[in-house]
Amino acid sequence: MPPEAHLLLPSQKKQVLEICARHGVTTSEFEWCETCVGPPEAARRVSKLVHSETQYYFTFDCAPNGYLFDIFSPAEHESTYRSSAMSYWDSRWQNVESWARFLAREIDALQFLESAMIGAPTLQRFALESDENEPFSVQERQQVIERLARVEARVLDSRDFQENESQFIRIQFEHLRRESERAGRVSWFQMMIGISVSIIATYFTADVATQLWQFINSEFTQFLRIGN
Repeated sequence: MPPEAHLLLPSQKKQVLEICARHGVTTSEFEWCETCVGPPEAARRVSKLVHSETQYYFTFDCAPNGYLFDIFSPAEHESTYRSSAMSYWDSRWQNVESWARFLAREIDALQFLESAMIGAPTLQRFALESDENEPFSVQERQQVIERLARVEARVLDSRDFQENESQFIRIQFEHLRRESERAGRVSWFQMMIGISVSIIATYFTADVATQLWQFINSEFTQFLRIGN
């Protein structure tokens, strides 16, 4: 016996997408589908909304006794949330509102992390072009320190920091200066890229992150070209 269908009405689907749009998620980014839930003896086809890019989803389950169950990802503090039985759609709409808010949050976070990482592959590619992971020469290290100082100044000038925040950033750059004395050049650049990603992702918006990566790349890819 095929699973019984418990699907949303077109008007209900429209309302779900309107809620998502209110939270800033473009409706064209979604795909409606059907999925089977429940044990084999009580399987049912229900509606499922999937965000195409991230594969986050909301499953609109409805048991044979009429109780509603929602399964969605992401949740507030977990990857997946499973609701208890609900008798009324008012509770379901509250879940949809919450899910749309959590989804918008995660999409924004993913976009931000992508912008924070956007310059790293370019610099990493140039760094790995070195045949050997030899330490910097005295002359190279002096250039590295000078360029690092300009990057540090640019980072600290790019927004207003609390004293503890600026102190943390200065400590990270001081660590890079010390490591330039003994680390191999490839190892040092990998370390610098990791610290840059951490600082940029923690403290800056996407547009500022892009500008900072452009500045970092202009400083160090030029140095790497000269060195090679």
